[in-house]
Amino acid sequence: MSAIQSSSRKKFYIFFAFELVVFILLYIFFRVQRDSHIRIPETNIDQDNTVLSSENNTSSTQDEVAFTDTLRSGRDVDSMTDIEKEQAIADALVDFPSSEMTNDQKSAEASSASSMLVADEVTTQLSGTFDGRAHPGSGNVRIVQEGQKRVLIFEDDFRTDPGPQLHVFLSGTKDPKNSADLHAVGDADLGRLKSTSGAQMYTLPAELNFDIKSVVVYCVPFKVIFGVANF
Repeated sequence: MSAIQSSSRKKFYIFFAFELVVFILLYIFFRVQRDSHIRIPETNIDQDNTVLSSENNTSSTQDEVAFTDTLRSGRDVDSMTDIEKEQAIADALVDFPSSEMTNDQKSAEASSASSMLVADEVTTQLSGTFDGRAHPGSGNVRIVQEGQKRVLIFEDDFRTDPGPQLHVFLSGTKDPKNSADLHAVGDADLGRLKSTSGAQMYTLPAELNFDIKSVVVYCVPFKVIFGVANF
């Protein structure tokens, strides 16, 4: 009788182990499938070592719109409290950490920014200093002109917190307090924030229909202003 019980118990353990392996494999498969469909769009680097978004750094791509919807998980962002937004940002960062340049890209970007700032043919049009809003922020920022091209430069002392889908915006509003202020007078999305620290450059659109009053680091999915530099 004990031999029969031992055999039955052994079969049970084997069956249980088999089911567990199947469950783990299925979990891995569906996790990979999910991540492949809602991954953050890749960036690319041009010959001037400037990191560009997949839509010329001016607007969100279709993939990013879908990614934004995924992060929001059907929630009405406008009805969320500030505390709820911060919790949602923290939750999103668990699965979707902020995109960052590699060390080589950071070094190249810093070198390009430094060279541009000291070039004789480059003039500074606007300058300001980042202040934190919903999150800490610091560092100097300039808009410079080289020939017909204008470039926004974050200097090496720039710092901000990580966040999901952070973008760099120009705004026609001085010291915007919220999303409505940011877009009220006019705005331009320069694309994804390349890094939460260090020097980086963003080429401005050739024409803007508003006077630039501020630069904003903005969390697109949850409409949160991380930091502002006023001009």
